[in-house]
Amino acid sequence: IIRKFDEIRLGVDAVQLTYYFDSGRELDLLYIANYQAPDFAERGSPWEIVTQKQLDQIARSIGVPVPPSIRLTSEDRPDQDFTSPEAGIRFKSYDAIADWSVGYLYGYDDRPSLRINPFAGEAVPTYERYHLVTGNVVAPAGPALLKLETALEIDRHLNAFNPESANDGFVSKETNWRTLVGADFKPQVPYWEQPDAAVQFIVDKVFSPDAGLAVAEEAFLASLRLSAAYLNETVKPWILLIGNLEGDDAWLQAKVDYEPFDNWRFTLEANLFWGHSYDGHNGGIYGGFDDNDLIGAAVRWSF
Repeated sequence: IIRKFDEIRLGVDAVQLTYYFDSGRELDLLYIANYQAPDFAERGSPWEIVTQKQLDQIARSIGVPVPPSIRLTSEDRPDQDFTSPEAGIRFKSYDAIADWSVGYLYGYDDRPSLRINPFAGEAVPTYERYHLVTGNVVAPAGPALLKLETALEIDRHLNAFNPESANDGFVSKETNWRTLVGADFKPQVPYWEQPDAAVQFIVDKVFSPDAGLAVAEEAFLASLRLSAAYLNETVKPWILLIGNLEGDDAWLQAKVDYEPFDNWRFTLEANLFWGHSYDGHNGGIYGGFDDNDLIGAAVRWSF
C-alpha cells in the first residue's frame, strides 16, 4: 500500500510478440517462462496480509483449539523453471469513438489462498492456476475520459470454511467478476493549477459462492483522486480516498512533493485507515490496517 510503484516492480522472463494489422489494430501474444510471485510483507510486519489474530479466528471457525491455533508456513510457489509458464493473448483496437481491447491469460493468481491442514496446525499460502478474461474501453466524453474495465476470474481459489471444503484445504474454486467504471478529467477551478481528477466505481462479485466464504460475496467500492502542481511543478499535492460503500473499510492518502532543485524530492505523507478486516458481514483489506495510521517524511535524490 505504501511503497511507491517504481520500488516494487519485479522483472520476469517473458516473450511478447505483437502483430500489427493494416487497419491499425494489434494482436499481442505473451509467454512468461516461469511465474514470479509478488513480495508481501514479512511476518510480524504491521503490513502483513494475514495476522495471527486472523489465523486464530480461522482456527475457531474450523474447530481448532486456540492456542495452539494455526501457524502460517512459507509460501508454496510454482517451480522456477519452464514447467510453470503463463500464456496470454490480447486484441487491441483504436477506433474513432473509443479504444478497446479484450484479452485472456492462463496463469497464476497473485493472491495466494491458504491451504489449511487443521491436524498439522498449518496454513500454507499457495499460488493456484486460474483463467483471466479481460476487456476494457476508453472513450472521450466532452472534457472527461471515460473508462470501463472488466475482468472475469475463472477457477479462482478462495478460502471457504465449511465441512465440504475440508478435504481440499478449506479452499473452493469460484468464479469472480470485477468491473470498474471511471472518469478522468481536469476541473476548471480557480487557484487549482494543473488540475487532475479521477473518480471510480468498482463492483466485485463472486458467482454462486461456496458457504463460509472468507471474503465478501459482493463488494462495492468508490475512489477519488485529486492532484495539482504549483510554482512551475515545484509543489505537487495529491489526495487519494478509496472506501467500501457497504462495509467498514476505507483508506485516505494525502501527500505533497516538493522539488526545489533538480534530482531532489522532499515528501510529506499521511495515510489513514478505517474499519476492520472482513468478518463475515463487512470490512475488507484496508480496514485490516486500522491501527497503521501514519505520517511520514522522505528525502529522495535521483542520479
